[in-house]
Amino acid sequence: MRECGECQLCCKLERITELEKPRSKWCPHLGGHVGCTIYGERPNSCRAFQCWWLQNDKLPDALRPDRIGMYAAGDPAAGYLRVMVDAESECGDRLLREIGKAGLHAIVNEGDRITFVQGNAPRPTRILLDWVL
Repeated sequence: MRECGECQLCCKLERITELEKPRSKWCPHLGGHVGCTIYGERPNSCRAFQCWWLQNDKLPDALRPDRIGMYAAGDPAAGYLRVMVDAESECGDRLLREIGKAGLHAIVNEGDRITFVQGNAPRPTRILLDWVL
């Protein structure tokens, strides 16, 4: 399995309730190139988190989340992935295409907008929801 390396995008985009860290804000415990300053004591949600890039070694290195400004996470066995997009960067459409090729749906969260994108799996085509964080 891969390692995160220099990628720290989940430290920005994920909500970490144990630390009262909101979504789309950098974690206050991120120490730049040092990484997580509370790594040994990090919350369980941080310990358990694995993006699809970490789980799927068939995805090219060019799709590492920090390089494309987005990542997918969730359980591919359930037939869908949640995609988090950094609103301050360009969307990596190649990742969405890879998710579709894998026959999965994608729930894309970009700022205050959520889009459901159908993969090859048999479910709804495309649903767009606006929501307030």
